[in-house]
Formats: sequence, structure tokens, C-alpha cells
Amino acid sequence: MPKLAGAGEVQIGEKDGMPTYSFPCPFCSHLTTSSGKLKPRKRNAILLPHEDCKYEYVFSCRRGYSPECKGSGGKGGRNFLNFLIMLNPYLAEKYKFEQLHT
Repeated sequence: MPKLAGAGEVQIGEKDGMPTYSFPCPFCSHLTTSSGKLKPRKRNAILLPHEDCKYEYVFSCRRGYSPECKGSGGKGGRNFLNFLIMLNPYLAEKYKFEQLHT
């Protein structure tokens, strides 16, 4: 199962006064680059606030080497729930439950 911790540190940044989180992509950072190098610690993925709602986050990967992150690097990216479902379905279900019951 892919995970955020372990391959590299999560770095906190800022965009429009809201925090952003950059980290090695849990879906493709274990794959070699086009030049054959392995860079598992490179922060090529980011969770950033959605441009229409700063309290919703979007996942984006600059590499897009795996089916899970392919297409997420374009404008918009993947919504946080979709990212969480791919990363950890159990945690995604807990997140959905908490969203409905708060």
C-alpha cells in the first residue's frame, strides 16, 4: 500500500495564505526516472488548496508515472477524497464519515 511517510519528508509551504504540502508521490516515486535514476525522496507531489474553495485540497503530481497520478498534474488535479481513496480506502471511508457527521 502506498504511503506518505517513509520515503521522504512532507514539506509545508504556502499558497494564498493557506498551507500546501509537498512530498514524494506515493504512487510513482518508487519508479525510475526517464534517465533510469531512482529519486524516492524527491518531492514531486503536492496537496494544495482548491482555487475555488481554500478549505478543499487537490492532489497534483508533476511526474504522472503511474495510473493513480497520471493526469493529476494538469489544471485542477484530483480532489482530496479521490486521492485518499487511492492511497488508503479505509482512511477515505473514515474521512467521508466524519465529513457527513460534523
